This record gives sequence, C-alpha cells and structure tokens, in this order.
Amino acid sequence: MSKKACHSELVSGTQNMETPHELPQGWKWCRQNEVCRLTDGEKKTDVSYPYLEVKYLRGNKEKDFVTSGKFIKAGTKVILVDGENSGEVFTVPEDGFMGSTFKALSIQNVDKTYLQFFIQTKKDLYRNNKKGSAIPHLNKELFFNMPFPLPPTLVEQQRIVNRIETMFAKLDQAQEKAQAVLDSFETRKAAILHKAFTGQLTANWRKENSINLCEIDDILNKLFAVRDTLIANKTIQKAKISTEFDERFVSYLCPDWKVVKLGSIAFVTKLAGFEYTKYIKLEETGEIPAIRAQNVRKGYLDETNLLYISKEVSEFLQRSSLTKKSVLVTFIGAGIGDVCVFDKPTRYHLAPNVAKIEPFNSENEDFINVKYIMYYLISNFGQHEIFKNMKATAQPSLSMETIRDIEIPITSLPEQKEIVRILDTVLEKESRAKEAAQTVLDQIALLKKSILARAFRGEL
Repeated sequence: MSKKACHSELVSGTQNMETPHELPQGWKWCRQNEVCRLTDGEKKTDVSYPYLEVKYLRGNKEKDFVTSGKFIKAGTKVILVDGENSGEVFTVPEDGFMGSTFKALSIQNVDKTYLQFFIQTKKDLYRNNKKGSAIPHLNKELFFNMPFPLPPTLVEQQRIVNRIETMFAKLDQAQEKAQAVLDSFETRKAAILHKAFTGQLTANWRKENSINLCEIDDILNKLFAVRDTLIANKTIQKAKISTEFDERFVSYLCPDWKVVKLGSIAFVTKLAGFEYTKYIKLEETGEIPAIRAQNVRKGYLDETNLLYISKEVSEFLQRSSLTKKSVLVTFIGAGIGDVCVFDKPTRYHLAPNVAKIEPFNSENEDFINVKYIMYYLISNFGQHEIFKNMKATAQPSLSMETIRDIEIPITSLPEQKEIVRILDTVLEKESRAKEAAQTVLDQIALLKKSILARAFRGEL
C-alpha cells in the first residue's frame, strides 16, 4: 500500500471515529497511529550498554550491562508491551539496549511528554490477555486506534505539559511524605516486636513487679500437667518434639524468661488430606465457616469470602474443628507463615492449608495468652523459627513437626498480658498512621487523574 493510500485510510478512519467529548476551538481528534508508532530500536553488537529493565527504569541504581541488542538513545520514550504493567511509558535515562518487553515510541507532530501523559490515562484500556496466556500484553490495535485529543500547536501542548507538571510537583511532595510513612510501617512494626521479645519493652515493668523464674516454671509445669492429662485420656496423641535448642538463637531472647518448644505447650494440628477429600465439601452457604489460607492475614482474621461446611461433618472431624482460642498459621501456599488469632464464640473449622496452635489452657488462658503467641510468631524471631526447617519443594510448605519445633520464650502471665497491652496500643496507633498515609496516596492518585482528565478536555 502506498503512503498516500495509507494516509487517506487514516483520514477516513478519523472522520468516522466516535469522539469521547467536545474539544475546545482549534483542537481536533485523531488516532494515536497518526502521532506515534512502535519500533524495535537499532541493532548493535560488541558494544557494552545498560540493559533496560523495568526496575532500572524505575530508578534502581543497579544495572546489568550487555554487549548486543536493540540500541536505544537516552531521552527516548519506551512503552512496556508485556507484563501486568503493560502500557506504562518510561523515558530512557541513558543510551542502552532495549529488552524484549519494550518498544520504542517514535513520536511525530506532538509533544512527547503530552503524549506520555495521555497514554498514562488510558494504559489500563490497552492491556489484554492473549488467548491461552496468563501474561497481559499491550493490545496494539486498541493502542493505535485510541482517539487522541490534539491541541493546535506544539506551544499549546507544551503549555499544558508545564501546567500538569507544576500541579503534579506539589502533589508529589505530599505523596513522597505519605509513601515514606507507608514504607517505614513494617520497619517500625518489626522494631517494636523485637523490643517485646528481647525483654526491652517491659524491662521497667519487671523491676516494679519482681517476676522470677519460679513463677515461670510454675506456669510451665501446670501446662505440662494439662498436656499429660489430655494424652492419658487419649484426647490427643503424644507429639514427637525435639529436645535440642539453638543456643545462639535463644541468647537473643530475654534472659529472664524460659524458652520451650511450641509443641510442648500447645496442640498443633491441621485438616488431614484424606479428611478433606473424603468428607469436606466447601459451599457458598452453610452452618460452619471454614477458615482457608486467604482468610489468615498477618495479624488478623479476614472473614470476607468465607466458605462453609455442614455441622455434621465438623462434629465428626473434631480434631480439626475450631472451638477454642487458638493461633492459626498458613502452612502452604502464597501466604505461608501468616498467622492470626482465632477467638470466635461460635464453632468454625479448618480448611486445607491452615493449621491451628491451641494452647493447652486456651479456654481460659490461665497460663498462656493466645495473642502473646501470635505476636511472637509475627515478630522476626517467630518468622525465623517458622521458616527454619521449611520443606524446600516446588511448593514450599511447613510440616506440623516444624511448627511444634518452634522455640518460643515464655514469661509470667501478667507480663505476657502487659506485652500484649503495649503492642495492641502501639501497633494500633501505627496502623492508623498507615491507613491515613494510604488514604492520602489514594486521594493524590484521584487528584492526578482529575488533572489529566481536565488537561485532555482543554480545561487547564
């Protein structure tokens, strides 16, 4: 097809185009294929250049160098054509070789940044999945045929760009502060949990209350007595638990406390595989809620999207029922190692992939505070213990033996309660700060969308 014929086809397509809204006088609608096209760059070999990857283009200072590929000049706009963020546009910071997930934007008759801002508003529309592929891709047909609002001159386009960038600069300052709060949340949370289980958080409390090792020994002996009675009555089976301890790890914990294996003070179990396949049928509605891995979050129970089983099946599978205060832990899947407290007044049940840690006194918490165990397991100490013997398979998993072998520090019940009280207060405050920061980020994102929408209506 000749260039002239191609041009006529584009003009015809523009005339028949359904325009999204009215434009100011002098503006016109065109299609994106009239102002840009996608190219692969210039092939070069035997010269070392940075390899353009998403992480590098997003500002990661570390970069890989290669000696052959599709060369692209600094300042060129490139668009991601594969992956969940396909449609995102970057500016190349220095000469480099373009990865296969990118295409260069060859831009004509329009300000490059003006086009980039417009693409930013539409990138979710360009993305689709090829048949049989789980990876999103840039839909080039949608991309090239997208109606594009074109101001009459480059001067006007640049004025709009300057206006957008001025408004964005003010928002970016607020965004940076809110993002810093959000990014430091996990660090602050880890620090306070570290203080809790090294004894620093309650050091003054211990001095004022004169807690001694005899009191802790008394708690443990009573727990062991409850356990032994349950075994003698054949309510539970005796678990095989290693008697060896990692002395180096123990030395990091509070020296005023006693360290035991989790399986010696709590009943640890799961829904057996044959029980699930033979008896469990998860339904959208029913009598007994079943806790799946997606319901166990880091520190809380998420009761959205619950599935159910019958009461008859739950009562038949008594061992994996949830009727007492306990800690739940995901032992396989995407959320492996996530833990939360179960403390519902009504009966629930374990679904696959979730184990329960039920202290031997969990009905009234006379010796062990269930939330104390949960906080320990989400601390860096607890996470270290959870993953220390994880099975390294195609789908990593935790065995019940691994969970029982977790080393956990035990202090007096009053100190456990004091630790939980402080952590509840401090982490709730941190959580509110995190939520406030996220709200600010969401509002900024909406404001930026509003600014861009006004810009491409000619209202800036």
